[in-house]
Amino acid sequence: MRGLRRRTAGLPAAAALVGLLTAAAPPGPPAPAVRAAGAPAPAEVRCAGGVAGLSLQPGLSVVGDRQQSWSGSGLSTGCRTTTPGAQIFSVTAGFQGSGKGSCIPAFGIPNGAMHGTLTWDGIGLPDAQSYFVGTVKLTWTGVVFSGLITQGAFTGGQVHATASWDVSGNIATAVTGCLAGGYTNITGTWDTLAVSAP
Repeated sequence: MRGLRRRTAGLPAAAALVGLLTAAAPPGPPAPAVRAAGAPAPAEVRCAGGVAGLSLQPGLSVVGDRQQSWSGSGLSTGCRTTTPGAQIFSVTAGFQGSGKGSCIPAFGIPNGAMHGTLTWDGIGLPDAQSYFVGTVKLTWTGVVFSGLITQGAFTGGQVHATASWDVSGNIATAVTGCLAGGYTNITGTWDTLAVSAP
């Protein structure tokens, strides 16, 4: 009976956490590739649809704000560019970041720093990669990133990206992770990517 009482006592805490959740600097980039002679300067690119994921350490928990570091990657398809003579079919991202976050009272990381690379699959671009820095907000429903292209293709342009998590698929894992000491892995869809003209 004592074991039954202990297991039953933990249920209200888990239920309360479910309610709250549902309501709710690595090394710098390498030198860019050399610009091809006579290649047109990129103007703007937009992508829609794709997949993304990240891993957090030590992980979000119920013990309060803790400093987190993370790395992740994503693939976005359906890309279009206004650069004359160029085409972009997709882009692969690799990124790292850091910031404080927790599971409660608000799940996520409200203000994090992030940097990484965008590797373009296309033709007619002067560089195959772009290097970016910026800020990110991670919540239970997804991520919003805003930053600047610092090197490579689209240098000087503003970059904005959004991603969504599969709430129904992740909630059981999130509750377990938060209560056990750290929710570390998040996957979802990469919804949008927009890079403005420099």
